Amino acid sequence: MTDQHVPRTALATALNSGADMLERELELGDRDQDLINLMVNATLARLDDPTVSFDDMIGDNFDTLPHEVRGWWSSWT
Repeated sequence: MTDQHVPRTALATALNSGADMLERELELGDRDQDLINLMVNATLARLDDPTVSFDDMIGDNFDTLPHEVRGWWSSWT
């Protein structure tokens, strides 16, 4: 591993491509796909602002409210 600075766009592309590969190759269900997508967005949000909150990350990246996203995991069996 090197100490090279990776441009944000390259990192975002790599994260999303990696998420797509996992979703495709592992035939993931909605819950797992949602969690991977949340992780990608949380990582990029923290890259931009290391102090960003979960609620702000959700508000900036999704068309749903943070409490609804939290509810996704309480409703899964």
